[in-house]
Amino acid sequence: MYSRSTYLLFSGFFFLSFIFTALPLPADAALVPCGRNAGTAAEMAPCTLCHIIVGGKGIIDWGLGIMTVVAIVVIVAMAIFYIVSIGNEGMMSTAKSGIKASLVGFAVILSAWLIVNVVLTLLVNKGFLDGIKQGSMFTFTCDTTSSTVTTGATGTGATGTGGATGGTPPGGSLPVGCTAYQSDFATASSASGVPAKLLQSIASAESSCDPNKTSPTGSCGLMQLTPATVGVSCQDLKNDPKKSIQLAANYLKTLQGDLNAYKGTFDIGNSFTLSGSVVTVQNASYDNGNDDLIASYNAGSGNQPNTGGQKGPFMVSTDCPSIGGGKNIPAWQCPINPGGFAETQTYVKRVQELMKQP
Repeated sequence: MYSRSTYLLFSGFFFLSFIFTALPLPADAALVPCGRNAGTAAEMAPCTLCHIIVGGKGIIDWGLGIMTVVAIVVIVAMAIFYIVSIGNEGMMSTAKSGIKASLVGFAVILSAWLIVNVVLTLLVNKGFLDGIKQGSMFTFTCDTTSSTVTTGATGTGATGTGGATGGTPPGGSLPVGCTAYQSDFATASSASGVPAKLLQSIASAESSCDPNKTSPTGSCGLMQLTPATVGVSCQDLKNDPKKSIQLAANYLKTLQGDLNAYKGTFDIGNSFTLSGSVVTVQNASYDNGNDDLIASYNAGSGNQPNTGGQKGPFMVSTDCPSIGGGKNIPAWQCPINPGGFAETQTYVKRVQELMKQP
């Protein structure tokens, strides 16, 4: 009688465990939220290494949850089995063994879960897993969209200004300080052909029209130019806002010429004005008249990796697929694993918002 009861009990628990672990995951579990044919923009984004890592971690979480339930059920059942054994040494021994095995198994699974999460946390915090964002506790997501805040980090191009973009008012409003330089913007525009509106918007996004500003990366003055880019000292850029504006206009003309070389690869927007037409990459939209020109002012116009190994802003993106006409997406514009280009994406939208102001 004892052997048959034990056999039936453990067979039942084995069957229960099999049911829990063998059932397909529910469709809304979203363990790997990418590469779908329908859904949100993030769910339809191409799968990357980040999605694989986060998806694997999600499976581990799911498995821990299932095995926790199984362990609790087994421990409760074995406790009941022990109580009803009524002094039967064989049944008591079986119950103790079942409880011990459940506790050991759960401890092993929990330890593995902790190790995986601690390692992931360390790698993310150290910056070794680009594109993965950590939320509260041990929750991780893939960064598939552009940052919605300005970081003030540096641009990544070899010739970019790298100007900080923090300190500007939200909502596309122009800083009050810009009104003091209206005549200088107009003068530079007349001399270069670069619209005053573009120059004013860049100055607003770069420095809030503060000529004394210096970024952590060494960009200086009203237009946040780097001395090495324009061949003028930082102090001169700060002391002479009018000259800084003219140099920025000249630099924009240089960038416009540089970007012409990429028109066979990308749908380049290097006009000085907005076009009114929008290009959408994943769920981020830009006016395609001058999006690439503005991006190059912030990140540079290079198409080679920089000294740190990061892609140049105008290298072909490997995360975002090509769009209409078969043209590729430049690395700066792809919101998947944006790395240092998250700032550039926010910067372009900021400048274009400012250009729309009356």
